[in-house]
Amino acid sequence: MATFLLITGVILLSVGIVEAFRHPSAGAVAAYAGIISLSYSGYGASLSQRTLLFWAIAVIIVCGISMAGGDRIPHGQTPARYYITGGALAGMLAGLTLGQSGMIIGSAIGAILGGLAWSRTPSGRTAPGKLWGMVLSTGLPAIVTMTLAGKALAQLLVNT
Repeated sequence: MATFLLITGVILLSVGIVEAFRHPSAGAVAAYAGIISLSYSGYGASLSQRTLLFWAIAVIIVCGISMAGGDRIPHGQTPARYYITGGALAGMLAGLTLGQSGMIIGSAIGAILGGLAWSRTPSGRTAPGKLWGMVLSTGLPAIVTMTLAGKALAQLLVNT
């Protein structure tokens, strides 16, 4: 059963990262399900119930924002999501060695820098939408997803 939970967790985390680029709130839900599966698999360090509750609340907030219409990117500006989410992924990888707070801060800085990089592209310069609204609506789910993926990676590395 432990091996099944490990495989399921890795698959869910992979789906979460891919979905973060397509549908940010769905990526956060998949990543949370993956980290729950990994936590109960017995591989790596087990996460405390307090940590799991914190991230459950973060995912609920992300889903609430999405349900309120907060993660809508105007038509034709989909590459903005790729820049912002890719920046969050790069920031999480940069902050991986610093623990959970480093991953969160790195993801946030990466999402902001990704949004700024997109605003410098030709499609970003002519975009009618508000840059900071897109960074926040796409960046928050990306930060949650990438931090959960980073925590899972750190959890697995503890065992090796």
